[in-house]
Amino acid sequence: MTEHEDTAANPLPTVESAEQRDIRCQRFLEEEIWPYIPAELRGKSVSKAEIEEILGLGPDGV
Repeated sequence: MTEHEDTAANPLPTVESAEQRDIRCQRFLEEEIWPYIPAELRGKSVSKAEIEEILGLGPDGV
């Protein structure tokens, strides 16, 4: 089988629309990520102080 024949037998995948990508991303989060986040943390925003602590920032910003 030549390269040309192989390419004809296996066409390139179709391009995913933004809506399809959003649906796939939402499903991934719902099924693969969010179940591992404790219920008491879901939907909770991270405070400025928590962000600064995570980043290792002190009172002087360093």
